[in-house]
Amino acid sequence: MELGAELKLTRVTWRSSEATVPNSPGPAAAAGVTLHVPPGQSVALYSEPAGDATELLSIVAGLRRPSSGQVMVDEVAVEQLSGPALDDYLASRGLLNARFPLVPRLPAEQQWRTLIARALRLSPRLVLAEDCAPGLDSRSATAVLDLLMDVHAQFGFTLLLTVSRLAMASHCQRLVRLAGAAVIEDELINDDPWTRDRVDRIG
Repeated sequence: MELGAELKLTRVTWRSSEATVPNSPGPAAAAGVTLHVPPGQSVALYSEPAGDATELLSIVAGLRRPSSGQVMVDEVAVEQLSGPALDDYLASRGLLNARFPLVPRLPAEQQWRTLIARALRLSPRLVLAEDCAPGLDSRSATAVLDLLMDVHAQFGFTLLLTVSRLAMASHCQRLVRLAGAAVIEDELINDDPWTRDRVDRIG
């Protein structure tokens, strides 16, 4: 049995990403973001502008609805959820967001460790994490990401991580770059047999 959730995005758009973006793929952007993440994979999301990756993460998290398109998590259409069904979904995924620290008086690196522990308390199959680098020095950010990747390897959940610097994406198995509400690059960057097998089987 797969421990991670399967994620499928089909032509997902959001209003803030529909503005003109320099060097964007032009008319192709209107197609929106289409992406398939197999169970258990770790994916770094990098976007231009930087906020688009965070907007997409919020849509997958169920915190906001897309302007158009479909978000499927384990065959559940997230954008259609409401009421108790939405509450159940919100409770079932892990969310790491340092904008709302659990214990504000703690140093930033300790806040992230607390966020990771809380996000994993219910053994989620999908974990969505915002980039920790903006609030930390490079050494601390690397330590937090190392911890996150260690627990990912241990528990096997599917991980989406926004990154503000491409160098931070090296922690994940896959890099997806967004521009103008479209995927402009999608590549395996840590091509291990475990990931390769799942990508090959799913196509």
